[in-house]
Amino acid sequence: MTCPQCGARVEKVLQLPSKAPFSKDVEDAVRLACESASVSRVAGQFGLAASTARAIDLRYLERWNAKRHKDRLEQMGVDETYFGKHMKFITVVSKLETGEPLWFGQDRQQEKLDAFF
Repeated sequence: MTCPQCGARVEKVLQLPSKAPFSKDVEDAVRLACESASVSRVAGQFGLAASTARAIDLRYLERWNAKRHKDRLEQMGVDETYFGKHMKFITVVSKLETGEPLWFGQDRQQEKLDAFF
C-alpha cells in the first residue's frame, strides 16, 4: 500500500537469528499466545503447524532459561506423583524455596538423583 503524498512506506522488520520464514514480531506473538492457550490452538490461530508453534515456544523458553539468574540450590525436594494408568508414577525434583521444578522423570534410579547431590 502506498501513501499518495510520500510514496511507498518501508518498515524495518527484525529477523530471527535462525532461518525461520517469519519475523521476530510473529515469534513474539506466538510465544505470548502459547502462555495462555494450547499449542494446537495457537497453531490454528496463526495458520502454523503445531510442531512449528511448539518449536517457537521451545526456542523462547531456551533463550529465557539461558539468560535468567539461577540461585544456588540449598534445599531440594524429591516426590513421586501418580501420572495415570500407563505411566504409573513420575519422579519430580524441585527447589523447595521457590517450588520450581528442576527435573521430571519416569526413572526411580539412584544414579539419576545423584546428579543433584
